[in-house]
Amino acid sequence: MVGSWEEFLSASFIRYLCASKSPSGFTPPINQGLKQSSLDSAFKTLFTNMKNRGPKAGKDYLSLTDIDKVTKTAKYFFVDGEPYSQILTTHKNQLGIAQKARNRVAHDSEYCKKEFNDMVKQTRGKVRSGYSVGLFLLGSPQPICLPLNEEANPTDLFTAYANLYAELATKIAP
Repeated sequence: MVGSWEEFLSASFIRYLCASKSPSGFTPPINQGLKQSSLDSAFKTLFTNMKNRGPKAGKDYLSLTDIDKVTKTAKYFFVDGEPYSQILTTHKNQLGIAQKARNRVAHDSEYCKKEFNDMVKQTRGKVRSGYSVGLFLLGSPQPICLPLNEEANPTDLFTAYANLYAELATKIAP
């Protein structure tokens, strides 16, 4: 789910840099001189801009996991960083928790294990022996990821995240 979210951010960024419209016709205002003429040039421009930002500069792939880096990039390309800055900043904690859970599944490093365990301690109060990402996601969504839509009443964190990503996507590309 986290990978799909990052793919959505990348695709929307690239298309908005070409002044493409969302399904409702929304196009964020692009800062002067930064509009791109093709998806390829938009990707290259975004990649180069993000590659040179932050402590992990120089990676050979486009990464949209660092919310602060994405927000700074959005502010560089779009007037007031919209539609990304406010939405991502508001939900930085929830998105960061999802990223740590994703990293624990994707990587068996001691660093990812420690990040996950520290996050579980912070959000759940303790880490039981054998506690997995699956158990974490099947747990209560409160208070980690409250749904934006008050009518949604997820019983587990996985469903709450699915709802959160869907709601944020409709705010970025209405």
